[in-house]
Amino acid sequence: MILLSLVRGLARGFVAISDDAQIALRSRDVFTEHHPLVGMASSGSVPGNEFNHPGPMLFDLLTVPVRLFGDSVGVAVGAALINLIAIWGIVLTARRVSGESAAVVMAAGVCALCWIMGSEVLYSVWNPNVVMLAFVWLCVAAWAVACGRWGYLPVAAFLGSLCAQSQLGYPIVVAAVLATALAVGWWRPLEPVPSTRRTRSMLLGSGVLLVCWAQPLWEQFRSEGRGNVSRTIAAGAETSAPVGFEFGLRILADALLPTSWFRPEFDTVFSFYTGNVPDVALSAVVVVIVASAGALAAVRARRHSPSTVRLLAIVAALFVGGMATLVRLPAQFGVAMSAYNIRWIWPGVVLLLVGLVLALWPANSSSWLRGRALGACTVGVLLLVLTVPTHGLATRRPYLDAVSEMRAQVSRNADLVVRGTPLRIRFDTLGWTLPYPYAVAAALDEQGVDIVVREPFMIRQYGPRREAERGDVATVWVQTGKSAQAVPPGAVRLAYVPDTPDGPLAVYADVG
Repeated sequence: MILLSLVRGLARGFVAISDDAQIALRSRDVFTEHHPLVGMASSGSVPGNEFNHPGPMLFDLLTVPVRLFGDSVGVAVGAALINLIAIWGIVLTARRVSGESAAVVMAAGVCALCWIMGSEVLYSVWNPNVVMLAFVWLCVAAWAVACGRWGYLPVAAFLGSLCAQSQLGYPIVVAAVLATALAVGWWRPLEPVPSTRRTRSMLLGSGVLLVCWAQPLWEQFRSEGRGNVSRTIAAGAETSAPVGFEFGLRILADALLPTSWFRPEFDTVFSFYTGNVPDVALSAVVVVIVASAGALAAVRARRHSPSTVRLLAIVAALFVGGMATLVRLPAQFGVAMSAYNIRWIWPGVVLLLVGLVLALWPANSSSWLRGRALGACTVGVLLLVLTVPTHGLATRRPYLDAVSEMRAQVSRNADLVVRGTPLRIRFDTLGWTLPYPYAVAAALDEQGVDIVVREPFMIRQYGPRREAERGDVATVWVQTGKSAQAVPPGAVRLAYVPDTPDGPLAVYADVG
């Protein structure tokens, strides 16, 4: 299904826009003079304290496909590969932990998650989206550790590092999941574990963590001024108007309600949470009912499926860590929040449902499962087929067409720029939140043009070695509307697209 979605998306002309283009650029920077030591710059940055997501593991994983296939195809192929490997790991790990029944139920849960997300997300490289299935695999690997299978600890350490480094909504959740897995696996393993095996796995897991976090630690202690870890901690301590417990409880309850999992309701909450969530009283009732159902399921499963009890413990830790994250996130006007900060919430609900189903699963289910395997597979295939129509934001298609044409022209006309002269990206003519500036920078960089920036946030985004110096006067910028019609004196036009969602668009460059 992921391959089908990928092929269909590429055939329709997928192009890396907005943050996707920036991720492609930074992935191309790996092992160059601009090698990234931290992740994407965070939108939570404020003037005077710009900071990044914790680490560059996503860039490291994408550098090969981006260099092999180019920016757009490369990031799509890389994201699809991450999700394919994650699904394979989820099902295989579940089977080894708790048998065929768990593998089938877990596969069904993953199918449901893929269906509800929509096919575009299955090859989306945007850092909040690309690690969602990897996070599910992390929780399943942590489940294995909690059952006493310590060999999965290095896998959990790697996946936890990937999730935590890619998006700041994950670190506390990842820490809670791993801590619970270690505690339960140490004190209540399902079978005796030789101390030498456990020690070896812990040493190997620690080594994986050290390797994964070497680059962010190097940046923290070797960068000029405050390191990114210090900046991030300071930003968390200075959060104004946080979501708070009540709004956080309402968001959690909304995700737990089945009505939120049907389009178009899910389309809305997947992008933005507003005040249109259950009130506090209903939310408290929903959370209490779900928590009680989880506790009763754990009691029922104690004898016939003790591994399920450990899965439910992992899920409980996930939501406790998630709420600790959620209450500290910044709220907009007290009634809204960007949903990309809590991408863990939907995998958490899926894992909860998987745990509840396994707790109710027949104790002797081998023959029962074989008799119903065809039906389970049919349901899974049906869910996957429903994702075949490329599903995503309604505004994405016009922007894909506009940015695709713009990038193609910029690449063709890059020779009009004097090589060897750093070209500063101007952001004063068009907000960086629109999809054009990052795509222009990525296209020029792909053609070997040296890109520099001046704004502190952009320096965090593009890397400190791309900070503009006083003598860097050549610039490139984007204009829309009437100002895109006439070429300014002394400038060259690198691209002109007459029809975009923002009107006519032009990309100009000068030589100062």
